[in-house]
Amino acid sequence: MNVRNANDEDLLKLLSWFSTESEVKSWEGLLIHFPLTLKQLKIDIEWSVASS
Repeated sequence: MNVRNANDEDLLKLLSWFSTESEVKSWEGLLIHFPLTLKQLKIDIEWSVASS
């Protein structure tokens, strides 16, 4: 098994899992804003300060 840090491609794949605000809220509650964008997701999950 090869473990690596997540990248933008991984986050874009994650974004593709959800198409409605209800789906996002069921997955992550109020921490993730909708509509989903890569830029906003990075802010919401504190991408620049958290390890993936």
